[in-house]
Amino acid sequence: MKLLIINVCLLFFFSCSVDKTEEEGEKIEIDLKGENIKSLYEILSFERFVYLETHPDALINSIDRLCVSAKGELIIFDRSSQKITLFSADGKYIRTIGKKGNGPQELNSAFDITFDSSKNFIYVLTQNKKIKVYPLRRLC
Repeated sequence: MKLLIINVCLLFFFSCSVDKTEEEGEKIEIDLKGENIKSLYEILSFERFVYLETHPDALINSIDRLCVSAKGELIIFDRSSQKITLFSADGKYIRTIGKKGNGPQELNSAFDITFDSSKNFIYVLTQNKKIKVYPLRRLC
C-alpha cells in the first residue's frame, strides 16, 4: 500500500512540472548615445498623438490601463488616484468616474479595469474580488 501511495505521488509530481521555456519576441537594440538617431520618429511609427485637455478633475498620476471605445474615446485608469478619466477622441475632458474613498461612487480598492465595447460598460475589478459596472455614457 505504501508503494502505491509513493508511486501515485511521484506520478503527480512529475506530471505537474512546468515547462519553463519562454517565447522571446524580436529584440531591437537602440543606441541612444549614437549620433545616427535624431528623433523617435526614426525608430517608431506613430499613428497620431492625442493631447489631453488640462482640467482640474482630469489630473492623472499614472496610466495603469488605457482602453479605447469604438468612437475613439479614451478611458484611462489611474490606480494610485483610484479614478477613471474619460476623454474624447480629440483629447477633450468628458468626465471622471470615481475618486478615492468608500462612498457609493468612490473607489478604494480598484485593481484593474476593462471595457466592453458591445455594451459600452466599464468593468472595475476590485482587490476584494468584486466587479463594479459603470456605463461609458451617463444614463439620463
